Amino acid sequence: MSRLKDIQAALAAQMTPRLAYGLSAFLALGLGYGLLQLHDARKAAEADVSAARSELALVSQTDGVDLWKERAEQARIAREAWIERRWRGATPGIASAEAQAAAAALLAKTGLESVKLSVSSDPVRVGSEDLLRYEIAGVGDSHVLMSLLVELSTASKSFIITEVSAPLRDKQRTRLSLGGYLPYLPSDAVLEEAP
Repeated sequence: MSRLKDIQAALAAQMTPRLAYGLSAFLALGLGYGLLQLHDARKAAEADVSAARSELALVSQTDGVDLWKERAEQARIAREAWIERRWRGATPGIASAEAQAAAAALLAKTGLESVKLSVSSDPVRVGSEDLLRYEIAGVGDSHVLMSLLVELSTASKSFIITEVSAPLRDKQRTRLSLGGYLPYLPSDAVLEEAP
């Protein structure tokens, strides 16, 4: 204990009023800085708590909802729509003839002139899908091309467009051609159920 008293006495002997004020100011600044840091840390913690509460509210809204069943139902509906939009026929030739008649009816709405239309009756196998190739050529301008693309993409059966050749110039009619595939499914095909 006497050693501590000796140190205190030595410091008191060397302590001038100017040094005491300097140390007091330094301690006050350190204390003020520490309080500011504590205040900032409190605000950051409050923001974290607020974010956690909003995330908890979002998660608790989905509590009890089976998202996988909903997604499976959406996938089933999309698969049925894809199957429904396929060209069906007892043979690829019959499906090809139906597709050619449907395409001719769509082309009549577009204003395409000098139309050449062909649909192959030989299916091409891509993965697990059978596809029939089609090609359309004619004369028209940019409005005719847009109308043609809209008609094909919104048709009740699928016309998959893979190629478009249209060297368009300012409102000039030019040779247009496009091609693609038609998904084909035999009429008697048995579809396997999705898991």
